Amino acid sequence: ELVIAVEEGDETRVRSALDKGARSEVTVPTNAGMSCSLLTLAASEGHDHLLPHLLQAGLSIEGGGTTDWTPLMVAAQRGHAHTVKALLDLRGNPLAMNSRGWTALHFAAMEGHQQCVAALLPFTPPTPAHLEAPTPVHAASYHGHVEVLEQLEGAGWPLTARDSDGNTPMHCAAAGGSVTCVQWLVQRGGDTSIQNNAGHTPLDQELVIAVEEGDEARVRSALNRSARSEVTVPTNAGMSCSLLTL
Repeated sequence: ELVIAVEEGDETRVRSALDKGARSEVTVPTNAGMSCSLLTLAASEGHDHLLPHLLQAGLSIEGGGTTDWTPLMVAAQRGHAHTVKALLDLRGNPLAMNSRGWTALHFAAMEGHQQCVAALLPFTPPTPAHLEAPTPVHAASYHGHVEVLEQLEGAGWPLTARDSDGNTPMHCAAAGGSVTCVQWLVQRGGDTSIQNNAGHTPLDQELVIAVEEGDEARVRSALNRSARSEVTVPTNAGMSCSLLTL
């Protein structure tokens, strides 16, 4: 009864179930095969009016279960700006990271949720929380969200940061097929000839991803724009192989 009431945002039934002794600590399965707390479930559905009741029942503002996503990350990824603000007001940690080194701002940037990005920016300084992880700029670039890039730039986030593979936002924009983001980055001094750790330029990276995904149109497009067909890619055995082998 409590799980369904939380999922539906039924405050009266939530309070009733808790008053009758329903266990607030139960978890629910996620689509990723993990489990999450009822507070995370409420955040994912945008039911911020339930948060005080669940916190009072003893749940953590940082979630629970086997998932490494916090309620704030989930709300940001789902685009629930009002819930993001409510969680921040309740002292949810905007700098908490999942196993990939991503914060709530990464997820908001990835999905292009500008209101969530705006809510999180004052609480997320423009420095990588995880030195080897992509920044929110990488996430927005790959997914083609120029408006979010403008927000991040305005907040001082660097446009040329590298992740652990040496990829810049320019590499990500090219790999994601976002011509608009590539052009936006170039207008701000982005270098289209810069190479990542594998020696790939952004255009090379676009070709690699297109080959990997079997996207014939993008392969032909990248080659027509002089992507280097001779680049190699690393293998799981610590060697390298050609694009034909890939």
